[in-house]
Amino acid sequence: MPLTIPHLAERTNDVWQLIGDGALAAACDVLRKVERQLKVLSRSRHGELGDL
Repeated sequence: MPLTIPHLAERTNDVWQLIGDGALAAACDVLRKVERQLKVLSRSRHGELGDL
């Protein structure tokens, strides 16, 4: 699934739900996945901007 603002908001809601349920390891897993997606997005955007 592509990384979009609504998708990030949904993932944030998932993390808070997991934290509320006491599933801290699962919440950390979701956060790590989001972090990886953001790094990929950042690298791809940086490459595009470098061509300007």
